Amino acid sequence: FAERNNWLGLTMAPNVSDNGVHASASPFEGFAERNNWLGIAAPDDVFGKRMLAAGISESMVKAWSVDPQVAVEDGKQGSVFDQLEDMDARACLDRLVSLSVQNQEDVMLNAAFVFIKPHAMTEATKKLVESRLRERGIKIVAEGSLKGKTIDERKLIDQHYYAIASKATIKKPSELNVPAQKFEAHFGLPWGDALASGKVFNALDGCAHFGIDADAMSSAWNEAQGAKKLVKFGGGFYCGLVEIEGKEPVYIFNGFFMSM
Repeated sequence: FAERNNWLGLTMAPNVSDNGVHASASPFEGFAERNNWLGIAAPDDVFGKRMLAAGISESMVKAWSVDPQVAVEDGKQGSVFDQLEDMDARACLDRLVSLSVQNQEDVMLNAAFVFIKPHAMTEATKKLVESRLRERGIKIVAEGSLKGKTIDERKLIDQHYYAIASKATIKKPSELNVPAQKFEAHFGLPWGDALASGKVFNALDGCAHFGIDADAMSSAWNEAQGAKKLVKFGGGFYCGLVEIEGKEPVYIFNGFFMSM
């Protein structure tokens, strides 16, 4: 896809964080995204029906659709989405059932929600995505379009990226479930000490601390990534040691979100 940006009519080449096309990372995320973007309720969704039949309540399915922290094992907390990422439908349902109640499932087909991101929406992009899906034996069961006004009015982007946005703009670092060992292994500093230093911010507060805008934060974040000063804790959960010329480096969560 990145190699075709010229004839796709894009103004800039796609990259890892701004890649042009989204596809669900698991059958459960596929359901959550169909529910958010298309308004398909669990009883009417191909994977939603399986979850309900397996004994998972509709209220739990809805609550888990925004990727909360839940008990995963041995009293530990973890992201729902992280527990299910890259799983096929059967394994995904098994894991969901193990997190709630035991039940028996039937053979299922994988289903995902795929959309082309607004900045990449050209006829050439549409044709490429459709052809690649069909080449790989993936059946497109329905398709359509949403106007920007509708997306804004229904706050679809906010809901879709809630797990990322909450760590970048809503929650303070002290409220996040940061894997302390992973933080220390990457940065060489205990998480508790970093937090106590007052040099840890979410992306929004980091902009205010540095006195910079979203574009400047994005540039600094990309520089930190290039310098291998970023660590991934989970799906949509990153921390970077961000530097701005003339100012002391600080730890930022999900700095990339500000320019999305």
